[in-house]
Parts: sequence; structure tokens; C-alpha cells
Amino acid sequence: MKRTWFVLLLVLISVLMSCKYRIPKPPITDKDLRDRYLMMKEWQTNFEEAQSIARLTNRHILMNFSGSDWCMPCMRLHKDMDEHNGFLSFSQRYVVLLKVDFPRLRKNRLSKKQLAHNEMLAAEFNKEGQFPYTILMDEEGKPIKTWAGYEKGELDEMMDSIRETIEGN
Repeated sequence: MKRTWFVLLLVLISVLMSCKYRIPKPPITDKDLRDRYLMMKEWQTNFEEAQSIARLTNRHILMNFSGSDWCMPCMRLHKDMDEHNGFLSFSQRYVVLLKVDFPRLRKNRLSKKQLAHNEMLAAEFNKEGQFPYTILMDEEGKPIKTWAGYEKGELDEMMDSIRETIEGN
């Protein structure tokens, strides 16, 4: 009798394990999106997505116009941001990073769609064509503060200014 029950139990387990029915995953919630974003280090490249993330996470947008492969101050700014010990935690707390890049080298060319998107943003927010040009915006995309150019060591000053501006609002 024990042997029969044991065999039935093994058959039942094997049937359940071989069953192809999978329990569907629950839908992704706003909290899931926020948590996923908090784990990301990369810059966003789409303005509307950056706005959505800013709204979900209750943060501002830090938009940076860059010439990533020809503009030396742009390269220095991004290098400093990558190497700065506190910048990642600072950005995760205060801002959604949005990079509007205009590379020149063939190997770094953007898709036509991304280039058109970046040109539209430049026409609206960077009419003078300054590089690097950084804009602090509210979550709706309204500019609050701007920085033109970059000198080595200015990142801490920029972070302090962003913090003061956001905490003052």
C-alpha cells in the first residue's frame, strides 16, 4: 500500500513538473518601473521617457547637450560624472539624466530617428548650439537653470547648485 502511494506521488510530481502551463507574471507597476530606474546608471535618450520617469520618481530632469566624440569639455564632463564617487547616488536622488548627443564620427552615428529627436530638442532648448549645455528642468520639462560649458572641477558646484535649487522649490 505504501509503495502504491509512493508511485502515485512520483507520477503526480512528474506530471506537474512537465506541465507547460506557466503562471503569468503580474503586470509591471509604477513602483517596479521606479525601482528598475533606480538601479540604472545609463542616461536616458528620449525626452518623453525621461519625463515619465521623472514623474514616477518625483525628480527633476538634467538634460545635457553633448558632442560625445568631438567636444573636449563634453567628454571631460561625462568622464567626471562617471568617476565622481557621489554623482550616481546624487542623480538617483535628485534627477533623471537625459543625454542629447550629437556625435560626428561614423562609428558613433545615431539612428535617423534619434538624430531627428535630438535636433527637435536642440531647436527648442539649445537654440545657440552650445556644447556642453546642461539644463535642469522640472518633471514637466520646464527649464529652471542652465549651465553653458564645463571646466574641470565644476561638477561639485553644479551638484550643489542643483541640490539647492531643487530643495528650495
